[in-house]
Amino acid sequence: RGETHLYVLTEIGAQILSFNVTYLPNNGGLAMAPIGKAVWAYGSGMGLDAKTAMGNAPAEISLAYLRNGAAQLIVSNRNATFFKDVKNPDPANSTAIVSDSLATFSLPTGTKMAMGNSTQTIIPQSLTPAGGLFPRSFTISPNGDMVAVGLQQSGRVAIFHRCMDTGMIGKEPVASAEGLGEVSSVVWGM
Repeated sequence: RGETHLYVLTEIGAQILSFNVTYLPNNGGLAMAPIGKAVWAYGSGMGLDAKTAMGNAPAEISLAYLRNGAAQLIVSNRNATFFKDVKNPDPANSTAIVSDSLATFSLPTGTKMAMGNSTQTIIPQSLTPAGGLFPRSFTISPNGDMVAVGLQQSGRVAIFHRCMDTGMIGKEPVASAEGLGEVSSVVWGM
């Protein structure tokens, strides 16, 4: 069976942890070994100041793929309102909104990842607006080119384009639905 990796997002610690999961012989269960260092969920080095990051409460993590097969992680960050002047997703309202974020991380290429605590294996790539406050849930469309975000405190679902070549998520929603109450989950269906 090839390597299996598990990525864990912590809410209070606001970190992403990586594990290599292996099957033990004779149906003996699973073993988990940490891979690399923990990484901040908002992507250290992407411009989020320490005061804003202090209240960060990440909610969701998901694996996404690029057209070339490379893997990425996307994380929703709540209560770290870094974006203060975002275009309102309601076309009838020109008042700018504040927004929490989605962070995108690159994963290493190849099949082997460095073991132990000395090598960082998750690399911050981008930090983009989530379209409002408290992105509790998000889901990537089946073909990977859209991200729907459930914004709990904004009572909105915002949908963003995602570039299949770079993984970059658009800064403005391509669609949104307003007045939904406290959105807790979103999922694409076919």
